[in-house]
Amino acid sequence: MTANGLQTLTVPIVKTNGNHTLTKDIAISYKEPWQQIHQRCLEAAYRKTPYFDYYFPYLEQAFSMKFDRLIELNEFCLKFILKVLKINKEIIYTEDFEPISDNEDYRIKLSKWSPESTGFPKYYQVFEDRQPFVSNLSIIDLIFNEGPEAVTYLKNFSSSN
Repeated sequence: MTANGLQTLTVPIVKTNGNHTLTKDIAISYKEPWQQIHQRCLEAAYRKTPYFDYYFPYLEQAFSMKFDRLIELNEFCLKFILKVLKINKEIIYTEDFEPISDNEDYRIKLSKWSPESTGFPKYYQVFEDRQPFVSNLSIIDLIFNEGPEAVTYLKNFSSSN
């Protein structure tokens, strides 16, 4: 969330085999300075949040490292999130495609997601004086605004659903 509204950040990719490229083989393109753009955007959007100075140095590493594959960047970010939330989980990758087995599979839940369908309670967002609260915006938004209370927020939400 920025002073002007939602800002979407994307990582440019290269699919070496087109749409037949395996997820593990999707490369990151560095033709554009996307890391610099992402860093500046996050700094501008969250610099005034209560926990920016505490957590941003960890995340900032992602903007100085060169990841060959998108999965490497995703794993780095996932480890950052798990560390900040103090969640001790092992990341395990499958060797083969595993079809969706039931409605409890998170792939189904994520495919049905929309901002309107979530019941996340409000928390402080830095531009709330100019922008309405956006539910389920991003884990980064929650971490920078709520800090250590992000874990409690998520636990309270998950236990109420």
